[in-house]
Amino acid sequence: MKLERLAYALLPLIGALADCRGSAEPSVRQPLDADQRGYLLLRDGSLHVDDGTPITGLFVRGTLHDGRLAAVGNVEGEGPLGEAGQPGWLELADGSFRGDQTARVPFKPYLRGYRTRDGEFRPSTRTVVY
Repeated sequence: MKLERLAYALLPLIGALADCRGSAEPSVRQPLDADQRGYLLLRDGSLHVDDGTPITGLFVRGTLHDGRLAAVGNVEGEGPLGEAGQPGWLELADGSFRGDQTARVPFKPYLRGYRTRDGEFRPSTRTVVY
């Protein structure tokens, strides 16, 4: 009986921890063919084909291949930099966020920053780590 009460008491904590972990699956908004010009939208880690339409928000350009981005350059676009939230990094190849508590080093290229309460990533700098 005590074990059952302990399990119920820990459920909110387990739920909160699940909400804090990084997403292992990036969101891909458009079908990606081999070697297309594209970009990664930083706020949600989604990959997009660069079709020439204006891009809203902060992003990093590159070449798309097999659902991954080979990033080129630094952060472009308009938007606020991160100063608060869950600290961590965004891996640019697949758009996945990893919190600082992750037990591994970031895969390059990546951006340091914060994930906000609403789940958006905000870089703390415009300089990509290569």
